[in-house]
Amino acid sequence: MEAPLSNEVAASLALALLKDNIARIGSLGARGMNRVKQELLTATGHAFEAYYSFASLKYGEAKTILYRHQPVPLYEFYVHVTLRQGRNEEVTTEHVSQPLLLRRHLIITGSAGSGKSTLLKHFFLDALNCKTYLPLMVELRQLNEQPDLGLIEFMRLALSKAHLALDESQFVRLLEGGRFLILLDAFDELNVSLAKRIEQEIIEFRDRFSENAVILSSRPDERFVGWSNFLELAVQPLTKESSLNLIERLRYDRDTKASFKKAVDEVLFDSHQSFLENPLLTTIMLMTFDQFGSIPEKMHLFYQQAFDTLYGKHDASKSGGYRREMYCDLAADDFQDILSTFCILTYLDSQYTFTRQDIIEHLNTVKKIVGSNANEFSSEAYLNDLLRSLCILLQDGLQYVFAHRTFQEYFAARYLVRANSAQRPALFEKVGDRIRRDAVIKLAWEMDRQVVETDFFIPALRAVRERSRYVEIGAEESLLHLMPQCFEAMQVDSESWGFMVGGWDSAVFPLELEWEVANLYRNSGEVSAVGSKKAIDELHTSIQKKYLAGKKKRPRHILITFSDNAHVPSNVLAVPLKTVVADGGLKAQMLAVAEPLLNHHRHAMQVLSELEEQAQAQHQSVRELLLMREAGSATREPHSPTQRLRRRGKRPQ
Repeated sequence: MEAPLSNEVAASLALALLKDNIARIGSLGARGMNRVKQELLTATGHAFEAYYSFASLKYGEAKTILYRHQPVPLYEFYVHVTLRQGRNEEVTTEHVSQPLLLRRHLIITGSAGSGKSTLLKHFFLDALNCKTYLPLMVELRQLNEQPDLGLIEFMRLALSKAHLALDESQFVRLLEGGRFLILLDAFDELNVSLAKRIEQEIIEFRDRFSENAVILSSRPDERFVGWSNFLELAVQPLTKESSLNLIERLRYDRDTKASFKKAVDEVLFDSHQSFLENPLLTTIMLMTFDQFGSIPEKMHLFYQQAFDTLYGKHDASKSGGYRREMYCDLAADDFQDILSTFCILTYLDSQYTFTRQDIIEHLNTVKKIVGSNANEFSSEAYLNDLLRSLCILLQDGLQYVFAHRTFQEYFAARYLVRANSAQRPALFEKVGDRIRRDAVIKLAWEMDRQVVETDFFIPALRAVRERSRYVEIGAEESLLHLMPQCFEAMQVDSESWGFMVGGWDSAVFPLELEWEVANLYRNSGEVSAVGSKKAIDELHTSIQKKYLAGKKKRPRHILITFSDNAHVPSNVLAVPLKTVVADGGLKAQMLAVAEPLLNHHRHAMQVLSELEEQAQAQHQSVRELLLMREAGSATREPHSPTQRLRRRGKRPQ
């Protein structure tokens, strides 16, 4: 177990690294210290001492869903994760220098609760302890509160709140030294309206201060394909050994841990591997196991039991347990109805961090929406329950955040399937474009499949069918319609002559919808819609030969554009898609790359046909079936389209 870094040691290490950084600043003279550089060291040294004294404590301990009353040392419960690029070998993370050997500019992606933010805290402490970089941690979500700030100014102001008080010229000058490790946490929590601009500013920051290392964390996002100088590494799931190690490290009743470890080792890891591969869900599962003695298979049932555990039926962190006093005198169902409404409101606004006033205002709005049994509650008391009794919300300085965003997603999904039938289509339309970015649609589908099929899949897939009007899959018009979406999702290994792909003029929702529908009904987990690496490499090589042959000054990147006059940087060669497909050979290669996507489309359209046929066979619209079910009529759970195909002896594509 790593030893914690004391404030004094952290400050001392930082000064040594700062001196080396300043000595490297070329604009202040040859390498080494001179009078100007010494003055800069004197002017900024105390600020760095203050910052690292503060930050080493802040990032060296943490409150979690289990340790919710006071922070505990990070390395008391932290378990090292591994990272992987595509199918390449895994990279260990014991030291930050290990992944940085691959490239100085990294994107760390992972699912909710996989430990991305905790990993960045470890990287911060390790960089300082090993004297490799001067780490600076910046939480990008805070930009949502200051949307007009540029990235560099936001970073400077955010760091000043952590006692690193530098003026703009000092901050920029120091970045020229190249010894910083910039840790940008939670890109995926930026508001949609901000993300595109900040994406460009991060890329420009990397180009301007390229000697510094940059590590960004996020959920997976297709936009990262276009970040040609960044290497994307995915957080790998916990192994059984790592999961058992985590459980052993947690401060918890020893007998409960022993029983849970035995169950994990013998049964649970095989039957609930996707839960136990995730550090957060492993911790909640331990608490739920203590309360209920078993773990449900379906994700939504797991979150329901987790809520019941956190609600206060039993304090799972203490053997013996007790009923916690609640600030609101509400039945559990009413409490959940309020929370579900709060979550759908904030989820639709892409709001993941809140001021206290934000929460109170949202809860006051909720009172106008929920039924009469639940609308007479104190917003202040309810907030206290979220913070102190359940710990579903945590205080982070002046901000409040969900203990994990998956709670927001679960309760948003709960609201969707319980909403008035007249509301649901409009709600699903708003939620639908996030289908691959989070678990809301998946959770709703588990809770009430018929509702999701009726109010989301059928109308959305019909719209895709009407838009595309596919006569022959593979025809040029189909290719031109699908390729922008395919390229938006393509994973490409960017080398020095990178093959940029991106969606200036593309809309990815139809692709994401068809992907998810295909995956759900195939019941086979995640299925990549990316063409084979061989097909992508062949296409890349052919485009280079055709458009770069004989050029003395080669652009740094090639970009397939989806309009004839797309705006691109000066170091990029733009090649319109319509021009490329006019070449028969390139068109064939593009079709080879797009084939997995076309398969998803075929399967999604087949699912739509099956759902429509199912309704016609019963001589009722699916809407009528839904209304009957709401009225209490007994209806048999329909077979999935895949099951119906198999029953007729057909094989799903």
